[in-house]
Amino acid sequence: MRQTAAIMAALAPALASMGAQPVVVGQAAPELSLAALLQAPEGAVANWESLRGTVVVLEFWATWCGPCVAALPHLNELAERFANRPVRFIAVTDEDREKIDRFLRKRAIKGWIGLDRGGATFQAYGIGWRPRTVIIDGQGRVARALQPTELTADLLEAVLAGTAVAGDAAAAAAAPPAGPAPGAPESTKHTPHVTIEIAPTDEIYGGWMIDSRSCQASAILLKEALAMIYGLPSPARVVSERPIPQQYYNIKASVPTSQQDRFRPLLQQAMETALGYRGRLEEREVEAVVLSAPRGFGPDLRASEKTDEGSHASTDKGIILGSNLGLSNLMAELERAGGKPLIDQTGLSGKFDWDVQYVDGDVASLVKAIREQLGLSVATERRAIQVLVLEWPGAE
Repeated sequence: MRQTAAIMAALAPALASMGAQPVVVGQAAPELSLAALLQAPEGAVANWESLRGTVVVLEFWATWCGPCVAALPHLNELAERFANRPVRFIAVTDEDREKIDRFLRKRAIKGWIGLDRGGATFQAYGIGWRPRTVIIDGQGRVARALQPTELTADLLEAVLAGTAVAGDAAAAAAAPPAGPAPGAPESTKHTPHVTIEIAPTDEIYGGWMIDSRSCQASAILLKEALAMIYGLPSPARVVSERPIPQQYYNIKASVPTSQQDRFRPLLQQAMETALGYRGRLEEREVEAVVLSAPRGFGPDLRASEKTDEGSHASTDKGIILGSNLGLSNLMAELERAGGKPLIDQTGLSGKFDWDVQYVDGDVASLVKAIREQLGLSVATERRAIQVLVLEWPGAE
């Protein structure tokens, strides 16, 4: 089943490691630089000498990462299944212990938890997006790097049997080298001034970032991409005269800083050209959900205490997480989940943390979560808001 793309409302600390080289199957695993181990026996050490002979599943995650949290039941099931085998699950996070302890009071993680203060282990393993799973075999070699939903009992059995690494390493050795060929003209190595790439993809996990002059999105639904590019809070404000294809895309675009005023119009024009629609922003009266806070806020909406930390927002099926963010980010996620435009009349300001759980696809469950977990009132009204209208020339 296709997972919902993680929506990054702000750059996560792990993105600083995107310049690092990812691990290579068959090579020795980088050392672990963990400041502390939680849920491990007293005196336990996480290094490859002490773990020799054990298959290690490293799960790079965070409490604010929706897909990470959504993958926990699957990982817990595998951890229990291999509990009496030489397999060790270690969930690696760069968050502080207080935040992890608070998380564990609500959700279980089967296995050790490694605190990677400063992100040295994330950097060593080239981890940019979360979640990411890296399997190390009993000889301390990288056996796989994949998404947690791709981890199976059969794969772990193959790693235990020693048959999972050799084939991958041979394939990697046979692959052609990346980048310009040695001796290539210098002109082929220059960075383009303007880049726009739009392509459909079958990828499962992804995310997006956009600023005043660049955009990078992977495995993003077309409707989500349109909301992003036209600056709308969510796809709920995209209307079309015909069904919008449920296709995922990879999008990469950038312009020089001197041309950043032209970036959005240029990207919008490229999308129209590539996909064959015409888009315009207009104001329409639509049915909207209005949120208010007559009694303040509830147990799962908390004023952030650590304003010096980074800001994160992430969603997955039935989970909406946020840390150290303004309510506009929460409202956008609730709007995505409910499928209707949402109006914020709470009057609440400042930075907040939130943790919302509901039944995916069940609007009544979402409304209940908003009322009980966030402590907000919900009403439906007709409101005039800005929407993106799509027309498809030649459509019947």
